[in-house]
Amino acid sequence: MPVARKLREMGHEVILIVRELHDMETLLRGQGFALLQAPIWLRSHPELGQSPLNYSDILARHGYLAAEGLMSLMRAWLGLWSLLRPDLIVAEYAPTALLSARAAAVPAVMLGTGFYSPPSLRLCPICVLGKRRRKVCWPPLTPICWAS
Repeated sequence: MPVARKLREMGHEVILIVRELHDMETLLRGQGFALLQAPIWLRSHPELGQSPLNYSDILARHGYLAAEGLMSLMRAWLGLWSLLRPDLIVAEYAPTALLSARAAAVPAVMLGTGFYSPPSLRLCPICVLGKRRRKVCWPPLTPICWAS
């Protein structure tokens, strides 16, 4: 909320799009922010077990397991961007919102922890392939946008 308040103080129109609406009335009472429901994935996947193992497993449980599910979520987010025509998207723990922002060519800033927003580094893990150890490197991640 501090970022939303600061952006509004700077003269920007701020629209909050949230997954969980249950506490928003208490949180937003008297603050004058517009509020919308985020596109969410409601289908469960019992075949994945009870507890997610990692971030990829969390994504799989929320629409990323099959292309059709992800595309449905993308279409919903793209519809919001088309209706709202944002100049900037500020997202915290909203991977599909960020993915759709990139597809729509809308600038986006990601806030969050290293769990779901890895640093923009050239990572070189050591992998064991057969009996040989080999250093495997891939290009650095390119962030959508960095706030400075």
